[in-house]
Amino acid sequence: MQQIKSLIIPLTLVAFSFFINFIYSSKGVLPIDSFAHFDTGFRLTKGEVPFKDYWTTSGPLIDIFQSFLFNLYGVSWLTYTLNGSIINSFITIFLFFFLREIKIEIKYSFFYSLCFSILANPSMGAPFVDHYSTFFSLMSIICFIFAIRKDNFYFWFLIPIFLFLGFFCKQTPSGYVFILMVFNLILFSSLYKNFKWLKPILFGTIICIIIFLCLILLYQIEFKQFFLQYFLFPSTIGELRLEKIEFTLKRIIFDFKFIHFLLLPLFLLTIKNILNKKENKYLIFLNLNFVILSSILIFHQLLTLNFIYIFFLVPLLAAVMHSNFIFLSFKNSILRYILIILCVVGTTKFHLRFNEERKMINLEGIKISNYEKAETIDKKLKGLKWITMHYPNEPKKEVKFLKNSLKIIDNENSSLMFIGNYQFFSAILEKDLNAPNRWYATKISHPSEENKYYYDYVNFIKRIIVNKKIKIVYLHEPIKEQHLSVIQDAIALISKNCENLTNKSNEFVVIKIGDCN
Repeated sequence: MQQIKSLIIPLTLVAFSFFINFIYSSKGVLPIDSFAHFDTGFRLTKGEVPFKDYWTTSGPLIDIFQSFLFNLYGVSWLTYTLNGSIINSFITIFLFFFLREIKIEIKYSFFYSLCFSILANPSMGAPFVDHYSTFFSLMSIICFIFAIRKDNFYFWFLIPIFLFLGFFCKQTPSGYVFILMVFNLILFSSLYKNFKWLKPILFGTIICIIIFLCLILLYQIEFKQFFLQYFLFPSTIGELRLEKIEFTLKRIIFDFKFIHFLLLPLFLLTIKNILNKKENKYLIFLNLNFVILSSILIFHQLLTLNFIYIFFLVPLLAAVMHSNFIFLSFKNSILRYILIILCVVGTTKFHLRFNEERKMINLEGIKISNYEKAETIDKKLKGLKWITMHYPNEPKKEVKFLKNSLKIIDNENSSLMFIGNYQFFSAILEKDLNAPNRWYATKISHPSEENKYYYDYVNFIKRIIVNKKIKIVYLHEPIKEQHLSVIQDAIALISKNCENLTNKSNEFVVIKIGDCN
């Protein structure tokens, strides 16, 4: 009976965190982000490969996982939502057991984990690279804290595994956390005179390298292309964003005020612990890691210029503060209640703004109840409530536009290339559309004309056109004009004798590629 009771709370957390993400993931869409891994996941089921068949600067691991789910349960929106829902459950239950390990009572561990699950992945719902990279990075830090406390081989071993997973979701913030982990290991070794971590971490790192090399060889990915797409070009994005970043009081302090309200006392407590040499070294590592992680995520958030997705730090930091009260034997229950009130207020505020109003996908202020059932576009999208920022008052018009677009593409018999931000056409039509990118956000998802890697990108598209014998290119609304020059430059590289004819319609710019012999 006791064992059954001990399972009820974790199972409740798993179910709740799964279904809250599952429900909100279908409440409206931002096509460029919501479908980021839909077509690419489908394409992997057909034998296509990232870095070779489509340009990608992030997210190959998510594509692989999504292709696994599609193979298992079939291609549909509901299968797609399983991805984010599984991750939300996994990180939530991982956090719950971590909170139990740092001496927080089960009822409070349940409470903090529940709040965390509401603010973690549901803000986006669908799989998204920043969220996943952050969650795996967080799990690597949790494993480090576990490893210090238990001196367990498996927790040391899992640190590089989670960092590897995070990095192949997105290079940052996992890259920053990797630097933090190197600092952790140096500090741990000097304070504890303990090098037992070396073998398991080295073993985990070797496993990651072997898996990486096997995938590169198995899928015959050119290392040059991988390095270009995943390292060289993304470094120019970072440089561009650093130039544009605004370190204003509003952006640094007021946008994150709920986080800072908990981060500041934790920071001061960390300084006090460091200065007091008699303090528990374990507690210093616990606090220091979550102070630095929070700072990393705030910096990452400022750099990405996306909507804020890190408000799950509110219950996380509150839980760490709660743990400090236990370790330091603070018996003043008022402080504990303040943390709980902060957690409830913060979770409620950001749940309403990001989950209910769907701010992350630009639907704040839009009447979401005016949605259209996406199954009217195609049965594979059953369960999705279709409303976007592009047609906030006329979702029926957008649905009609998409149905017309799908019909045009489906009726095209020539080998074609489709370029657009509604990245579900290939999966819906079960047709090879040879899209050269995961998404098309100027200067971010692929090199623009002023970028030094622009002609590497143009050559990449040229190679797809030649290898797949593309005869016609469809550039879809609303990005049809933006990518036109890229395609024309790619065609020009094939042959000067390549004739191309450009036709324009409401849905597409169409480029017919002539005889290139």
